[in-house]
Amino acid sequence: MHDNISEGQYLIKLLASAINNSPIDYPSGNFSWNDLFTLASFHSVANTAFYGLQKLPDASIIPEDIYEQFASAANKYSAMESLQQFETRQIFQRFEQNKIICIPLDGYIIKGYYPRPDMRYISTLDLLINQSDKNKIHIVLNSLGYTLVNNTNDRINYLKNGNINLSLRTSLLPEKPEFSQYFSDIVNNTENKNGLKYINQLNAENFYVYTMAQLAHLYSSGGAGIRSVLDIWVLLKRLSPTFDREYIDKQLNKLNLQLFAYYMEEFSKIWFDTQYKNKNDNEIYEQMRSHLLEDYKCQTYKSFNQETNMSYINNKSSETIDKTTVFPPLDHMKEVYPILTKMPFLLPIFWLVRLVTLGFNKEP
Repeated sequence: MHDNISEGQYLIKLLASAINNSPIDYPSGNFSWNDLFTLASFHSVANTAFYGLQKLPDASIIPEDIYEQFASAANKYSAMESLQQFETRQIFQRFEQNKIICIPLDGYIIKGYYPRPDMRYISTLDLLINQSDKNKIHIVLNSLGYTLVNNTNDRINYLKNGNINLSLRTSLLPEKPEFSQYFSDIVNNTENKNGLKYINQLNAENFYVYTMAQLAHLYSSGGAGIRSVLDIWVLLKRLSPTFDREYIDKQLNKLNLQLFAYYMEEFSKIWFDTQYKNKNDNEIYEQMRSHLLEDYKCQTYKSFNQETNMSYINNKSSETIDKTTVFPPLDHMKEVYPILTKMPFLLPIFWLVRLVTLGFNKEP
């Protein structure tokens, strides 16, 4: 059987197949395997998509050069995963010896919930540290071959051998000071990791709240992509059976993120849950899809191919005029929702609220 769908839609199917270990059909119609790989690479999921391609009944339909590029990405990230694991064990061992407390964050934790960790490539190991340990950490990392790249008030970056990136943070989401007190309290409520005394971790519920808050920041600033949504689905798939959902909703409500979380969770199920029955296809999810796929697709062609497709840009220009009516700019939305003055990153959420309130009717 063949699916007559776009490259973006087929990429979503490939990722769902890889994560859920489910079969997938061949694409058909005006389909570009090269565009598929370009889009997958742009979203840093080419390695994950490769495991989806392996679910095809016969991979010979894929152009040989494209298949080799997907396989190369998977092999590269698999090797990098092994190297990162080795480096992480060394760092944690030395931190334990020197009584340095840290909390692993982001991709390092999330990849552990994927079917295999190399499915979720991470470019940087993120650790939360105490400000008072910076000098001690610098000595330890230097002894392990790491070089200081830059040092700011809330982030210190190190590099080893040109390909092992380490980012040390002294606070969670420093870009959002309105969250600072909340996440300071969360950091004081951690668990020991795998019996280690100084390597701590957020519990599942608090890590999920943090991940959703970070995604809200990325989404509003244009930094979220396909992998961000996939992460949410993977966490839901693995953790929701044992989640304290009441606690999570209460925390999200404190951050004014409960509505954002609802839509993002539903969207992740629509994309990646092959068994999900309530696949609503309304304008909210279409706007989210466009924001994450179509807008990124335009950026992809510019950054990867250095080409300008003028007909595509002209089409997007006419769409932009329409979108400014349905999705007004921040200054306009502040007048309707004053909370955006203090928390402008919530703009995409209040677009969703506005659409629901208006029943998807445009303002004159």
